[in-house]
Amino acid sequence: QGLIILVLMVVISRFSDIRFGFGWGDRQVGWFYVRVIALVYLGFIVVSTLIILLTRSYPGFPYPLTTRNLLGHFGFQALLTGPVEELIFRAFAMTMLGLMISGVVVPGDSGFGRVTLKIFGGQISVVNLIAAVIFGLAHVRFTLFPFSAEYVLGQVIFSVFIGLFYGVCYERSGSMIYPMIMHSIVNVGTTGATLIASLILG
Repeated sequence: QGLIILVLMVVISRFSDIRFGFGWGDRQVGWFYVRVIALVYLGFIVVSTLIILLTRSYPGFPYPLTTRNLLGHFGFQALLTGPVEELIFRAFAMTMLGLMISGVVVPGDSGFGRVTLKIFGGQISVVNLIAAVIFGLAHVRFTLFPFSAEYVLGQVIFSVFIGLFYGVCYERSGSMIYPMIMHSIVNVGTTGATLIASLILG
């Protein structure tokens, strides 16, 4: 999916004025958001791991904890999942939504995502909100025959909220690179916390 979207983005940007934030953008803004997510998520991981340990509610790994399995899982989370999802849900979705809603096609420009809503005391663009909701729904497993939807409500809600944060970073930095790094930090942190709980409780 990520490769298809990447090729589509390259073709679109080559033959139009649409930019998807391939460069580093505003480095100061981007690295600020990366630092914030790293610190906040570190605190979240410490607290959630303590809760898991105290309640012994560890979900477990679906495979044996061999070196090969763990390296593969960590590599997948760090190098594929986050970057691919940010290509799809931030770089592509938000840029195309920005084009449709506000007519601005370059993230980082002052007009990108200019149609905003007041949420939690701050301004969140409609573009960001729609992309974050779609990102949350992407964490629901749908089947058509028979129709069913399997989800963990907390994971869907968390995905929407963190998607909003990734989106703000994308809009303000003008780069997809920082949300990719942030996403990888969150995924690797979650996997690491699960591993720690597994080693202690296993």
